[in-house]
Amino acid sequence: MGKPCGLLVTLGSIEAEQVKEALDEQGGPSWDRTVFRLLADVDVRSLLLGKPQGGSGTAISLASTGWWFRNIDEFAERLSKLSGSDVLALVSADDVSGYHLARAEGAPVRELTLGDRFGWFAGAGELLAEDLSNETAPDLTAVAFEVHGDDPVGADLPGLFNLAITEDSELQALTQLKGAALSGGCAWRPLTERDPDEPVPDSMRGLILASAVRLPGPPRCARATRANAIRRAEKVVRTDGWLCLVPQENGKLLEYGTAVRILQLAPMSDGSALGLIHPRAAVRVGATDGSTVSVEVIEAIPASDLQGLAASVEAALELLPGASDPVVWDAEELRSSEDPAQLLAWQIDVNPDQCQRYLADGDAGSRMSILVEALRAGQTSG
Repeated sequence: MGKPCGLLVTLGSIEAEQVKEALDEQGGPSWDRTVFRLLADVDVRSLLLGKPQGGSGTAISLASTGWWFRNIDEFAERLSKLSGSDVLALVSADDVSGYHLARAEGAPVRELTLGDRFGWFAGAGELLAEDLSNETAPDLTAVAFEVHGDDPVGADLPGLFNLAITEDSELQALTQLKGAALSGGCAWRPLTERDPDEPVPDSMRGLILASAVRLPGPPRCARATRANAIRRAEKVVRTDGWLCLVPQENGKLLEYGTAVRILQLAPMSDGSALGLIHPRAAVRVGATDGSTVSVEVIEAIPASDLQGLAASVEAALELLPGASDPVVWDAEELRSSEDPAQLLAWQIDVNPDQCQRYLADGDAGSRMSILVEALRAGQTSG
């Protein structure tokens, strides 16, 4: 997953001193470091179509360690007032995109689109007052590269693309935008990085869940809304980052859970928290001592029935196009993998019973057959 991208453009002229003044007005955390590149005398229409030519407009690319606190829409509003020009803020990630057009006179225009990385292009039409529906939108990352290039000063800083929430309907899109940034490697503030390959310890703090746990797989984002879950995560991330997710049923703790590593935990404006977690291993949950549980890692083992594994993979390939939620998969990669379940499981919704069986059985073939069950059940219920 790539990092989100942001860019500011205006049909008028913007001076570097005005950008600096807007940044100073906006403020930032004490540890903030922000840089920008300004491309002057550019034709904005040709730039946004991916073929920049000379003109009278301006484009600005910003990068900042304080990106979580510096919202690009707020910055566009400040810059618009300072310059007297309409300023368009564009943002794009893999599955969410949009724009915020700050007007020197009148109310701003804004739109966010889920499931489309090219939703920002509608903002180009708003700024230019032109119907661009017959034009092909380029990738915003490529457009931004025309502005900042491979400038070494800002290469290691996250781009400025964060948006402030203006209404409740935007929460899902903005959470996904922030989540894409965290998953793409952006730190919400400078923190000590945790080793992703560090061995799973034999005891860690536990968190009881009322549903199926997250299955082992790559790092991904999760939003916590329960106060006790946020407090527990905050304590964990201040220590070693390890947390065991333990499901329960009818008030009884189930036997198998998942050991996860919390890599980042960032506050949201509504009081929730957005965490970047890495579900590392299936574990058998042992004795509890206060908030700490002992765990035994369920080691992955090769399939005992290779023909059965191959049959499960083919069954999954037939079912995946109709999955209730989008799943990233590659047919040849699944067919050649010794443990294809690990490539899919974290993306597929399994019920608590299937989840317990998946976590308990390290056999690659058995786990793959459980995922086929889940795919079939998902299509039936859908």
